[in-house]
Amino acid sequence: MPASSRTWHQFRATLIWFYQARLIKPYCSHRTTATDSLTTALHAASLLFTADFRDPAHSDVQTGMPARLIIQNPEVLRITSYLIKATSMVFPRINSLIESAASDTPSFPRTDIFNETWLVRLIVDWFANNNATNFPLTFAPNACWFSEALLPSAFLARTRGDSLAESWTHADAIIGHFNIGTTGKADCTLTPNANQFVVIEAKIFSPLSPNVKNADYYDQCARNVACVAETLCRAGHSPDAIDPLAFYVLAPASQIDAGVFATEIQKTSIQHKVKRRVDAYGGFHDSWFTDSFLPLLERIDVQSLSWETVIGHIHAHDPDFGDQIRAYYHKCLEFNGSDSNEKTK
Repeated sequence: MPASSRTWHQFRATLIWFYQARLIKPYCSHRTTATDSLTTALHAASLLFTADFRDPAHSDVQTGMPARLIIQNPEVLRITSYLIKATSMVFPRINSLIESAASDTPSFPRTDIFNETWLVRLIVDWFANNNATNFPLTFAPNACWFSEALLPSAFLARTRGDSLAESWTHADAIIGHFNIGTTGKADCTLTPNANQFVVIEAKIFSPLSPNVKNADYYDQCARNVACVAETLCRAGHSPDAIDPLAFYVLAPASQIDAGVFATEIQKTSIQHKVKRRVDAYGGFHDSWFTDSFLPLLERIDVQSLSWETVIGHIHAHDPDFGDQIRAYYHKCLEFNGSDSNEKTK
């Protein structure tokens, strides 16, 4: 990767970090949401790293707007200027703290850095910035990604104190065509022309555990697939219009080979658990189950993917980053309790 490209990716990663840390919003006008500010800042920053942005004929590929109008926009200038200054002050210190996590004397738990959350973010971001085709994590044109998005549930509280209710579901990562923060900080809404929606659950050594009170049979796989159905339902999209449409569990090959997720990812298991959840409502969600969930279940791709397979695919396209992410993965295994001799393929 050229030096200029590396610089841009580092800057882009820092902008996203500032957005997730909620440090952008105070520098926006009252008419601009934090998500909009991140988008405009990313667009402006990408143009600043583009050699021909001064060409009046050059347009931003994402917005179609003339580059000079974006660069001259006072809102963009204010946000970008602040972020560039903040990046130059904070980014080196962040790097230093991250590097210390692998030392003999870390200042915070190593698992704050070496975990499945950051592993999946690094991997998905690589796919977002590289043309690696014919793989489950390949991005469709104009697709984006987000980590810790909130997916809506059909089983949200109907009344105060609803004993059957559950909250929105946190997705470790999503890929596709969507907006974030329409009604809250991280809620996901599919765009009107969406044609890709992939939800990822990242695991190191934990199972697909249930986490719904009064529904201890309702594991993360069944819950995520049901939330995908509700997300499409709210957007008015037919499952047939979204391709690819998937829920993937990313986990170590040793866990997959041991059958840790084998039962949960079977569609018969998912259907049984969601049906049991629906039946608890005494008919209230029957039409949702028939009209939204079952058509979704028929279309969605549900499978487990090993980190080793994903890293191997990255390495085939980008050996340098492949080596780096493999080394990081080994540290995740080590610090999360794996035998340190376990290797990627």
